[in-house]
Amino acid sequence: MKVQWQVKMEKGRLPDRVRKGVRRNRGGVAKEGVKLYSSDYLRKLYADYQAHGLPALADDLSKCGNRTSLLRPEEQALLMDIIKRSYLTPEQKSIKATVVDVQRGLT
Repeated sequence: MKVQWQVKMEKGRLPDRVRKGVRRNRGGVAKEGVKLYSSDYLRKLYADYQAHGLPALADDLSKCGNRTSLLRPEEQALLMDIIKRSYLTPEQKSIKATVVDVQRGLT
């Protein structure tokens, strides 16, 4: 003698009480192929390239998770020197005063 849930399983369906607890897949589908860009977007990219050079072509996703500094090594060394002289001393100025010192030193 078959129980009701065994009959439903044979038909390929889960019982209602189980089906309600199962999370449905709501994700997108994988697309294959080449994505074509509009002519307006390509003109914008070309204008940005003409105005700002090669870095303008890098999208913002390239910065995602990037923790490298935008400062050159000389600027980084100057910044650390200012912080050592201003904040990492026995007097230890406030952070607000240190920020002002850094802004003054980098301009």
